[in-house]
Amino acid sequence: MTVTLVSHHNGSVVDEIGRQRLAELVVERTGDRVGLSEYSQLEVRVNQYYESTAREEPLDTAGIRVRPTDDCLPLVRGTANRTNEAITVRAARPDLDAVELTYNDDVGVLDRDDRELIERLVVTDEQTSYNVRTHLDATELEATVVEATADDHVDIRLQRPDGSGSTVMLTADLDAETVAHTWVEMRIDESTVETIDENGSADTSNATGQTESVAIDLNESNITVVNETSG
Repeated sequence: MTVTLVSHHNGSVVDEIGRQRLAELVVERTGDRVGLSEYSQLEVRVNQYYESTAREEPLDTAGIRVRPTDDCLPLVRGTANRTNEAITVRAARPDLDAVELTYNDDVGVLDRDDRELIERLVVTDEQTSYNVRTHLDATELEATVVEATADDHVDIRLQRPDGSGSTVMLTADLDAETVAHTWVEMRIDESTVETIDENGSADTSNATGQTESVAIDLNESNITVVNETSG
């Protein structure tokens, strides 16, 4: 097995355990999870944890993410501890083999073949299957047709049958039989959000207790993530 170890923010966990030893430990402790041992190439991403955003005092632990090289699933997340070389698994997401969709199609654009195609696309499209497994973690889902265009693009909303949790959206290109676009809508409870003013004081006067949806587009640059690195 070939293991590619990618280290973020450097840190003491990789330095003290050593890259070779850390890779061996991760494979040993996670290989039997969700079929990872069946793959000949794995990618291990290590994210060193620090006391603060200044990244001056590294903690004894780092986050790890293990998955096949060039694939989103299966996926194992956990932590590595430099003191006792312990690998702790926090979450394991198997590959998505099949889904069962119950359709709500008030637009009336999908025939039987289209519905079967969308079910296949949810499974075979790498990013869509990752979104479903990570944010919904269910295989029986409600599929609602939101919009259809003249160029055979159909927007589909995927949710748990009870409507709880996040929402996975996808745009299916029925003509090309591909997923043109996929993203996630996550719900945020405003009562748990604090606004910090320039003096560092929390202002909760706008907390209404309502729930809003925030779209997180994993394919477009709607969200900018800035990483500060040293060394």
